[in-house]
Amino acid sequence: MVTRCLTNQWTMTQIRHMHRFTVGLFVEPRRIP
Repeated sequence: MVTRCLTNQWTMTQIRHMHRFTVGLFVEPRRIP
């Protein structure tokens, strides 16, 4: 149970970082004129 909880938390963190990276990829080019 503990291992599953830690793995789930790590996966959520990875998804959060990937989401931030993807949003940055899509938003940044629009800011540049």
